[in-house]
Amino acid sequence: MLYRIYYLFILFFLVSGCGFRPLYNQTSHVIWDKIFIAPIEGQFGQSLRNHLLSISQKTDDEKEINYVLKVALETKNFDVGLLTDSSSSNVHKNIKMTYRLIQTDNSQEIYHHTSVYDHNYTILQSAFATRSSDIDITERLLKHIALEIHHHITQILKYKHAKN
Repeated sequence: MLYRIYYLFILFFLVSGCGFRPLYNQTSHVIWDKIFIAPIEGQFGQSLRNHLLSISQKTDDEKEINYVLKVALETKNFDVGLLTDSSSSNVHKNIKMTYRLIQTDNSQEIYHHTSVYDHNYTILQSAFATRSSDIDITERLLKHIALEIHHHITQILKYKHAKN
């Protein structure tokens, strides 16, 4: 019994000093309040912008905008195969995302990044599920892209502000 208390005591001291700080704390919301997310073309662009606004918990108050985030999306679908009896369909989806973070006072580009996402999915035993499956997988990819953008921009601006 005594050794269990001893191990818990040691474990408490080991874990308490690990230095863990969550990435998405209040500081990241302050950073994102200074970023204007420019409208993104197309239906998927609008959805990506909505995901970014939701993740960053931005307010509509644009009193002090220091940066503009511009995102470009390019989506392609490649039908890989469809059986003649419509029992199986395989689709390859490709989304290319490029975003730039621009400082508003001097129009200087602070960060530029391009990512390409490829995903294959197969639909079995349904002639009508192809479109809904396509929208579903695209929404999942857009949520993932929004998280990646949020993570990169937060890290870049935290590093930039820590240097100053």
